[in-house]
Amino acid sequence: MPDDQTTSFSIQPDGNRVVIPLRGHETYTSVLIEVRGEFRCAYNNHAYDAAYQCDESGAGDPSRPHPYLRWEPYVPFLELADASAHRYLFRLRTPQPGVSPTVRIDVDHFIDDFLIPPSEVRNSLTGRFDLAVRSAPVPAPADWPIGLAAIPGLAVIGAVAWILQRRMSTTLLDYDLRAQLDRVRQKSEAARRAVRREDGRLVPVAARLETLQVGARSLAIQTQKVRNARALHNRGGIERDVAEMERRIVASGTATEDLAQTLQARHRALRGLTDLERTEAQLTSRLARIEAALDSALTGLQTVSIRATAPAVRDTVCMALEAEVEALREAGAPVTERADAVLGGTGGR
Repeated sequence: MPDDQTTSFSIQPDGNRVVIPLRGHETYTSVLIEVRGEFRCAYNNHAYDAAYQCDESGAGDPSRPHPYLRWEPYVPFLELADASAHRYLFRLRTPQPGVSPTVRIDVDHFIDDFLIPPSEVRNSLTGRFDLAVRSAPVPAPADWPIGLAAIPGLAVIGAVAWILQRRMSTTLLDYDLRAQLDRVRQKSEAARRAVRREDGRLVPVAARLETLQVGARSLAIQTQKVRNARALHNRGGIERDVAEMERRIVASGTATEDLAQTLQARHRALRGLTDLERTEAQLTSRLARIEAALDSALTGLQTVSIRATAPAVRDTVCMALEAEVEALREAGAPVTERADAVLGGTGGR
């Protein structure tokens, strides 16, 4: 196959595995896979592209990664992302001879998440992903960044936007948030390992654990955004300005129009900072609640793995995780929406 050709195919939201065609690419150490499109789940009225759940505007939201695109046996590395256009470029290491990598939309994950029949899940999913496979232009060492000119069909401006989007999706978190996410990941992975295959009643637990882990990262990113916004304002300085302006008004017995408007703006800024502080407290509280739920689940699952029969523990773990997932879904969205509203509203204050 000539280097300037690609192999294109599509996958439907039906759960069927599609073999990624690598014929002609065997001499390269990796291939590039471009994925476009989205699919929608009528059951929860959410749309998903290759990497993220879509937000209200229809664009992929980097703070809401999802696990529904399943790569096997290897997970490719996301090189570039254009979330607004639902266009992603993955790098997949060329597997050993005899290994056929596949990709599919993981219908089973929806079944575990919503506990509904497979036929109902499949009927609720619409859309598709279009994929194009192309050899990497040269053998790629680890973490080798591909050149923009090596990606046909991508304008320089578009590629730069992809890079910026990728960098934005990996927001630098404060140490305490990174440490907490690391603890959440470790506890979630340990809990998944504690689930025994022969215990069918615990099969849905893995999906709940993954949902909580993804939710924890979303909360951490929102918390960091709020902290970054707060860092731009000096509450003590604003309060001193307010006190000084009020003193001048009392001393003169009146206030000029400019002084009155400035004082109002300072009061709005203080209210905005109060909203930011309250939002951060709510976000960190829910993040701590997720970690506590994982602690409890891990202890319960370890008890089940040690004891041959522990139905009460099994039921408790399942019910507790389900309750936490529901709380995250119902309460998490209003908090993050409030955070976004506050962040958008303090800019002019």
